[in-house]
Amino acid sequence: AATADEERGDHCGARWLVAEHPDLVRCDYLINEGGGSYVRIGRRRLYTYTVGEKGYAQFRVRAKGRGGHGSVPLHKHNAVTTMARAIVALAEHRPPVHVTDTAAAYIEYLVPNRELAALLTDDASSRETIAAMHAAGDERAYLIEPLLGITFSPTIAHAGGEAPNVIPSHAEAIIDCRTLPGHTEHEVETEVRRALAGLGGTWDLEWVDVMAGNESPADGPLAAALRHVLAAMVPRADLVPTHLCGFTDSRWFRAAFPEVTAYGFCPFDAEDAVAMGGREHARDERIAVSDVPFQALFMERLVTEVLR
Repeated sequence: AATADEERGDHCGARWLVAEHPDLVRCDYLINEGGGSYVRIGRRRLYTYTVGEKGYAQFRVRAKGRGGHGSVPLHKHNAVTTMARAIVALAEHRPPVHVTDTAAAYIEYLVPNRELAALLTDDASSRETIAAMHAAGDERAYLIEPLLGITFSPTIAHAGGEAPNVIPSHAEAIIDCRTLPGHTEHEVETEVRRALAGLGGTWDLEWVDVMAGNESPADGPLAAALRHVLAAMVPRADLVPTHLCGFTDSRWFRAAFPEVTAYGFCPFDAEDAVAMGGREHARDERIAVSDVPFQALFMERLVTEVLR
């Protein structure tokens, strides 16, 4: 099915299709976007296919203070400074780690150093190890950290109007929070309160959009077919399952058809994940032209393999 994408697909995309015409799209196996990038490990390539997606619990934090004239500092009663502290606290907060079996398998492939891999897959040492990797400029930290549990990313901040001499009485920020399958709103709110404890000021929390994480079994006929076709087209490739930290239409199919096996995998060949890093939703979002026929050929061979 070719549909409008997940960004604006509520009324003419996959969500609408599974609700209004389930008979047209009901299936046993689904291949979607959301996987297929690779990292180089020595002379080999490590590809990932996404067997599930993290959920999201996006929320708005509002800080309350006193309004006034900008010529008179309000210090702790200034809602803007209260919100600034809250944004920093949430961005720097480190919720508890839960290294799933899927994440552990991915880390062990990605990190050949056994000692480092052991630290990363241990709930007790993983956060500290990731921080050290960031400090050392190790790009693998960006691939691993989102898989460890709840994450907070402030994305929008707003306060007052356009007059620079007015201290607003309210300020707010929207936080993009991502959760592992199984996490609840209560757990997220608990972490928000932990992050903001001791900051002072008055604030409240409002949910913007919440959806639980979802996943399909990592093994089975579709996974075997992926490995078979990839091995034929990219001989020095390894393939491991992972969870996607973003959102795709696979979740609508999993919700509508619980028996479906839905994976994200559309393999790249010309560029690795490091070269492509940071392009998603960015100004220069693109893929190599040569990857278009490569991906089309892969899909043709995959369908043939599944239907044998």
